[in-house]
Amino acid sequence: MRNIEFLINHHKDELKSLKKISENDKGELLKLIEDTFNYFFFGLIFAVSLLFIDKVSNDLFFYGFLGASTTLIIKITRNLIYNYRLIRKSKKIEYHEMKIKKRIKTLKEIIKKSKTE
Repeated sequence: MRNIEFLINHHKDELKSLKKISENDKGELLKLIEDTFNYFFFGLIFAVSLLFIDKVSNDLFFYGFLGASTTLIIKITRNLIYNYRLIRKSKKIEYHEMKIKKRIKTLKEIIKKSKTE
């Protein structure tokens, strides 16, 4: 139940962001650019660190560091892809707005069904 409510709020937030991006809201665009720059820069620093560790230390330490930071790599990649997809979706706002509203409606129906049972 809580997960469904979280999904509804996530879709509502995504819809607000899409509308602001499609309207060229400076605050939202600056936030998006700043997030993208920060993640790209952090990924670059991380890649340089990996190359440095590979040259300086042995393979065991390199692969241990790589394995320990896998979640960080996935987070950086996921956020870069998410920001890119937001920009792409904002170009076809009508289609994606309809699609997101349909998802929200479906999730609300699921909540209603679970409350009646």
